[in-house]
Amino acid sequence: MMRGLGRTLYVALIGLAAACSQVPSKMILGAWQEQGGKELLEFFKDGTVSVNGAIVGDYSFLDEKRIKLNLTSWGALAGPQMFTADVNKAALALTDSRGKTSVYSRTASGGGHPAAKGAEVGPVSAKSLAEVPTPERGRSIAELRKVADELINEIAAKADDGAIKEMIVQISQGRDRLKTLSREQLRAASGEGATKGNLGAIRSALSIYYGDLEGRYPAALDQLTINGKYLATIPSADMGQHPKSNSGIFACAPSELKDTGGWAYCNKPKNKNYGSVWVDCTHRDSKGTQWFNY
Repeated sequence: MMRGLGRTLYVALIGLAAACSQVPSKMILGAWQEQGGKELLEFFKDGTVSVNGAIVGDYSFLDEKRIKLNLTSWGALAGPQMFTADVNKAALALTDSRGKTSVYSRTASGGGHPAAKGAEVGPVSAKSLAEVPTPERGRSIAELRKVADELINEIAAKADDGAIKEMIVQISQGRDRLKTLSREQLRAASGEGATKGNLGAIRSALSIYYGDLEGRYPAALDQLTINGKYLATIPSADMGQHPKSNSGIFACAPSELKDTGGWAYCNKPKNKNYGSVWVDCTHRDSKGTQWFNY
């Protein structure tokens, strides 16, 4: 499958040369189906982007190659994400800050804009996305149901009757255990995912800034928010062991952390960790990993 995906990506990128005169912000409009996956992206003229039929954020091109996706309500991926975008009439390749590339094919089977389904969604900016009628909780529940349905379909396709009955017992036992979790424990689990996603968003913005400034990182994280070019705001850390915070300290090693529950950033050009950012927390997450190790 990887070889096939590689060939498809190669052909797609070669085809970009013929489309270089096209404006990327226009070429990307429409629906795109992930090759070898189930993700469906749809880009609209008003600057909004939907994933699997649910409106989840906005997008903007920083230049002909770089696109910023601000997935305001998409679980652990929430927050601004920077990608290199190669797009032509038939294919879209998105490469994240870590070099991972996802390839999509144009499709005519998009879900359509939420406005066509009765939601009053006009031109949407990053600020007004929070005002879209579909609540974040509703989207989260819809995603949970989607994952559950996929699991059920996979089990039904591969398991015999005995295995299915055993799975029902196991799921029932898991459901009973979930009922014993407190509201605080559930909120903490949600906050952990958001914190890891926000950490990734800051690192992605730093990477773009570094490229733009030809080898220099910002003196402080809040410089990423100037004119909203890299981040609209500095996102927050919310692990549960500290109050939710987007504040930052300067630190270039774990020994310099102050356990504030915000971010720690190394702004010293001569330090080996120059440009690095961590969670300023020495507590452990639900998996037993100390937060500053992410």
